[in-house]
Amino acid sequence: MTYAERCRRMVAPLSPRAGWPYDMVDTSQPGQPGDPRFSIIIPSYQQGEYLEEAIRSVLLQAYDDVECIVVDGGSNDTTPHILAAYRDLLTWSVSEPDRGQAHAVNKGFAVAQGRLLTFMGSDDMLMPGALRDAAERWKADPTCGAVTGAFVYMDSASCIMSSPRLPYVEGGTPADFSTGTSYRLHQVATFYSAACLDEVGRTVQEELRYTMDRELLMRVARVRGITLSEAVYAAFRMHGANKSDADTLPFYREFAALPLRFLDGNTAADRSRRRTARRILAHGYRKYALQSPSLWRGVLSMLRMMTIAPGYACRVSSLRSWIYVLRLRRRSPETFA
Repeated sequence: MTYAERCRRMVAPLSPRAGWPYDMVDTSQPGQPGDPRFSIIIPSYQQGEYLEEAIRSVLLQAYDDVECIVVDGGSNDTTPHILAAYRDLLTWSVSEPDRGQAHAVNKGFAVAQGRLLTFMGSDDMLMPGALRDAAERWKADPTCGAVTGAFVYMDSASCIMSSPRLPYVEGGTPADFSTGTSYRLHQVATFYSAACLDEVGRTVQEELRYTMDRELLMRVARVRGITLSEAVYAAFRMHGANKSDADTLPFYREFAALPLRFLDGNTAADRSRRRTARRILAHGYRKYALQSPSLWRGVLSMLRMMTIAPGYACRVSSLRSWIYVLRLRRRSPETFA
């Protein structure tokens, strides 16, 4: 289905709002020679408040060859009504119990036919022109493992609340992120090459609750380069239900375990992986301390940070965090994050 056909068949929004993707349009050129097919997978469960916005942000991309795949875990909110309204515009959709977000992503991967694939939260959205820019970047280097753009944060009312966060990788790619390479590559703004996914495994690890996207990115970046773009590809929604916000310590414990998955017997590299794991976990305890309303819980978390990674604890940012935790609260905790 081309962009023009999608526009002709597009249904009126069930919950109309101002702005993209309701009363604004994508002005990109929909069809260009050699354009790759995109497959956008939207795993969802009880996210009827935001799901329509995510779907429309995909369908209203001015790009001809795009699959929109929705994998719902059997929601009983407004999701069934939304899926029924958009069913003829979706490439594939299902609403049935599953084993969680990672299982839903893998179900989507199994049916996706695109040359560039991604999965996005049902509370996030693509920004206008994202697919066109990513397609042009991929056509310039079709051997890359992924194309990653910038992203912005938005609030629960879909208002943009940050400047663009640009992607970067220290030293370029391919790179082994498990050894501590500094990078910022956000899943919501990343499109994976199907060829690379077939090379490293076209699945996310279902035992991972918080970091299945980071683990997949680590696998991809180790074997192929990642093309970076300063164009804003997506908006990531910040609200109380975000898993990484609601469960800080479980998130960082799982994240810290990722480098250890890549231990391979190389003494120097494995030392770096263990050091990276400790630093990530220490950062998690520092963040938890800054969030805690309890003085003693904050102090205990900061002490735990010091025992895990003494070098990290000596950083200026960590020392400043002590000031905040000890109730000299003259600034917001975000200042020290």
